[in-house]
Amino acid sequence: MKWLIIWGVLQRLDGKVALITGAGTGIGRATARAMAAEGAKVVVAEINAEAGEQTAQIAAQAGGDCIAVATGVTQEDSVRAAIDAACGITGDCTSCTITPEDRPRWTAR
Repeated sequence: MKWLIIWGVLQRLDGKVALITGAGTGIGRATARAMAAEGAKVVVAEINAEAGEQTAQIAAQAGGDCIAVATGVTQEDSVRAAIDAACGITGDCTSCTITPEDRPRWTAR
């Protein structure tokens, strides 16, 4: 009989909450999966609700708690709702990642 002994998995983000915008695909999805694998509770903030739900499922399979919130980053109320969802998980919001494609385009005045 063979025994497999795992001494422990490093979970650097255990107990932390991460709000990730643009997490429906690409870098955002990979970030959500990686943070979930490290133990974070992940909030997937994505304008495409279906893609956000898919990412939430992928991240949950990686080992973390994950929810998806339909979020349009150009709409303040939508962003506030995503932040409220993130802070509502544990009462604290530790990390916020905004992917490059979601950064607002500011114009000089």
